[in-house]
Amino acid sequence: MDAIPAWRKNTPSRDASLLNAGWPKSKVRKIRKGLDELAVRYEVKVSDNVKFPHSPNPFERSIRDHLVLNAEYLGLNSTLKEYLKTNGKKIPDFLPKGTKMDTVASKIT
Repeated sequence: MDAIPAWRKNTPSRDASLLNAGWPKSKVRKIRKGLDELAVRYEVKVSDNVKFPHSPNPFERSIRDHLVLNAEYLGLNSTLKEYLKTNGKKIPDFLPKGTKMDTVASKIT
């Protein structure tokens, strides 16, 4: 996700800058910790079932029925969320864990 390096880059590098902007010392530590640990963990699971099991075409018989998508933020604590929101940074939402995507129609369920 491109936003994470940008958030790190655009956060003042000195704690004094955050303190001068009105962030208490305890929150500055949490902002720094959150930014240091911030990452995205994602997983794509492929269905065991195929979409067209009886097709005469071998390629079509290899197409899986769906994908299961899982993504989450690591290190995104409530103070970091507050800091990013206060500074106009949009934190994109992920689809709920276990969301399925059809491999042919790309329909999300």
